Amino acid sequence: MPVDTSDARAINLLEERFYAAHRGPDIAPSTYELPPGYNETRLVAMVRDPHWLFAYWEVQGELIERTRLEEGPDHWDGGNWILRVLDLTDQDYFDVGIDVYARNWYLEVGRPGHYLQLCLGRTLSSGRFVPLVYSNKTQSPPAGVSDLIDEEWMVLEEAAAMAGGSFLIGATSPGMARVMLEKEMASGAIINIGSPGLQAKAAGESFHLTINTELILYGATEPGAHVTVLGEPIELRPDGTFTIRYALPDGTLVIPVQALSPQGTQKITVTPVVSRETY
Repeated sequence: MPVDTSDARAINLLEERFYAAHRGPDIAPSTYELPPGYNETRLVAMVRDPHWLFAYWEVQGELIERTRLEEGPDHWDGGNWILRVLDLTDQDYFDVGIDVYARNWYLEVGRPGHYLQLCLGRTLSSGRFVPLVYSNKTQSPPAGVSDLIDEEWMVLEEAAAMAGGSFLIGATSPGMARVMLEKEMASGAIINIGSPGLQAKAAGESFHLTINTELILYGATEPGAHVTVLGEPIELRPDGTFTIRYALPDGTLVIPVQALSPQGTQKITVTPVVSRETY
């Protein structure tokens, strides 16, 4: 029997019948919940930017209670939880008080380019610091523009194009970017992609404006892991950190980063996607 589709109720009825016929089976929500802890003692330090670290931790209750009895309950209970920031570059430290119930913390360290390590512990009522667990060692990236100068930013094809006046603002060569990437990876140097800069000139005058854009990709994993960027292996620092510089052209840049655990049993892939437009 025809349905008068000018009637809103009839239209809603037709839609309900359609979606009911094509709706997949209902999936019961999982009853599994993440445990509050894994009964491990560990402290992990991660770099957020040149001035900040992020830390998360877990300490076994048995270790806390054993240390409390060794140090004396009165002294222990009268103390405070502390995250000690160890500056391995300047060979000094400073303390940050944390909440007793906290399991993670953002730390403003303000020490760009320094090797750092954290220690979770407790200051007793006497003022003495009792360490419980140390973190991995990490390095904060330098602040500001890099002082490294790469003399191989430009390939001959691009230099010729710019010299001939055919280099246009906003124009890029994907094939050329790939050639540069493979060239730099093969040499083990800093990785660069695309053209080093964009230049515009006023008609009939020497007045000009040159723009350069960089992308810095940095991260950390377990020391001894195998890391690839765009399928090519990169070298890690002894603490498991790495930093790669790119020249950033206009367009979209997809950078798959894959890490294989030192034992070869676990694999993680993270794919940053970066876009740039120039007007």
